[in-house]
Amino acid sequence: MSDRPERIPLNEPTLIRETDAIKGMWGNEISKFVPTLFYGLSKELMMLSLTIKPGEGFRAYAEFRAYFASQLCLYVIEGQYTYQNPETGEVRTAQQGEILFFHEKLWNYGHNFGDKDVRILEIFSPPANAATLADTPIPEKEKFINQSALDHMKNLEGGEGHNPRLRNDQNAVESLIPGEPNIWTRVYASTDQIFMAKTSLLPSQYSKPIIAPYDMVIYTIAGQIEVVIERTGEKLSAEKADIIFIPANEAYMIINNSNGMSVNLVAGSGSFSSIYA
Repeated sequence: MSDRPERIPLNEPTLIRETDAIKGMWGNEISKFVPTLFYGLSKELMMLSLTIKPGEGFRAYAEFRAYFASQLCLYVIEGQYTYQNPETGEVRTAQQGEILFFHEKLWNYGHNFGDKDVRILEIFSPPANAATLADTPIPEKEKFINQSALDHMKNLEGGEGHNPRLRNDQNAVESLIPGEPNIWTRVYASTDQIFMAKTSLLPSQYSKPIIAPYDMVIYTIAGQIEVVIERTGEKLSAEKADIIFIPANEAYMIINNSNGMSVNLVAGSGSFSSIYA
């Protein structure tokens, strides 16, 4: 069960201190619970803030839908917030001080892949009401990557004779690798011949089985990573500057058994979108 704060309409100049905002809890066991502070609503606006702990997040289930006939401005007060659209696979991360703008009728699955709490402020116009779109089916199968964005990146690479392309966190294609919880990934290059991406795993985080029709390598930038070969149960542990090679069609899982963040480069001789089991 979830606590839904009483919504007191605002119709005159009003000071709403953080200490006076109404504490509540959004979600259920499947959508996940998110602590909320409800500041209030007028006829045209609704204001609330959410707090998400490291490695946690939310999705849609039953009446908790994260899908509204409202436009939304989301401001990151602290930490970093990662948005996932389960219909298109688009993933975007906003850092402290940045804003995400949402048109109406966009699914909003939220994640915290950082190492501290993320706090966000949400301003809706008009006030959000999930019941108005209750007949819209929740996506049955989540998409973790925006294929059109990868295709666009591939087209930008050009043919022979072109200069190298500078890739960084600002122009990477954000994605997720299915896991417990899902693993934040940034793809820097992806063609039919090669890809390179960076993964960040929180302590105790692990992937679901990964398999690709081409050879792959994992290079550890920071922390530790363990690769478990599904066929044999063999465990390969890597630290900073180590490389793990995985041959084509070999299913494996990646696990962070350390107490700190694990950051790794993953590369393979094919398109990134082919790594999903």
